[in-house]
Amino acid sequence: MGDPSDIATTLRQCRAFAEEQPWRTWAEVLPTLALVALLQTALLAPLPIGLRALPVVPFALLLVRGFAFYHDMLHGAIFRESRIGRALVTVLGLYFIYSPSIWRARHNAHHRHNSMTDAREVDGQIPMLTLDCWRELPESKRRLYRRFRAPLTVATGYFGYFIVPCWLSLRRDPRAHRDGIVWLAVQPLVLITLGLVFDVPTALVGFFAPVFVAAAIGSYLFYAQHSFEGARYQRKADWNYHFAIFHTTSQFDMPRWMQWCCGNLGYHHVHHANVRIPFYRLAEATAAIPGLAHAPRTNWRPRTIRRVFALHLWDDDAQELIGYAEAAKRCATGSR
Repeated sequence: MGDPSDIATTLRQCRAFAEEQPWRTWAEVLPTLALVALLQTALLAPLPIGLRALPVVPFALLLVRGFAFYHDMLHGAIFRESRIGRALVTVLGLYFIYSPSIWRARHNAHHRHNSMTDAREVDGQIPMLTLDCWRELPESKRRLYRRFRAPLTVATGYFGYFIVPCWLSLRRDPRAHRDGIVWLAVQPLVLITLGLVFDVPTALVGFFAPVFVAAAIGSYLFYAQHSFEGARYQRKADWNYHFAIFHTTSQFDMPRWMQWCCGNLGYHHVHHANVRIPFYRLAEATAAIPGLAHAPRTNWRPRTIRRVFALHLWDDDAQELIGYAEAAKRCATGSR
């Protein structure tokens, strides 16, 4: 989609779906909270540890859904007029290491700099270097860049994409992010309490494991939805928010049950088109608005995942994402 009039029409049509339906919000949130309470109880029940481990992945998926609620609430998409609803979702957000103030600052920065290659130092961005920048980078910084975009970093996103950024934001501006102290303290306190009341295996299986798995799923979704084969990036001087929506923000194809678990995070391009659209209206908007039907797509297939992790740098001249091996060849030959 390149025609400005088409883009303007699509964005205008999105506004019709940015109205919250409070009854629908509660109908989505309350059953999820009930399931969270049920599975959390099962994970702490006096059963053999092997049996208690069975709900870890289902519970992790529920936490991903809960984080989608938290995300939408902080965007003002749901519970706009309900303090009780906001309080419930905020408590659910305590499962993750993101205070409201830090999440707003980092996530809003992501929206303002999505697909901008010059924005690698911006909080909330997974860095994307250009080939030209890579050529000039010392080996020590290349290693750091490789580490940040490595599959292991994404798989352990609980630390790399949650705890560490929260701690860095708090250290950089403690006055603006005082609530971050609470968020950082909750998880170790819960783990220690569960370890003392029950035992260490219960603390790990009943709390840490599902949060760790949920963070890994969420980290990969965030990584892959802006770094996929066919994505296009721009330098700051040429950057355009609307270009980023339609060329560097994907629709993530997944089964309907998985979309439910992820709070419709698969319709990520629609969210970037209008952050006020509630998660439960994203699919509806996609079906109704022709301009949203041609988003670049990604999926959970193993081949796609391998390809996502094989693309690391943006070649401005070739207008394509490339891997480190190809970058080495182009640097060696001096091709531009």
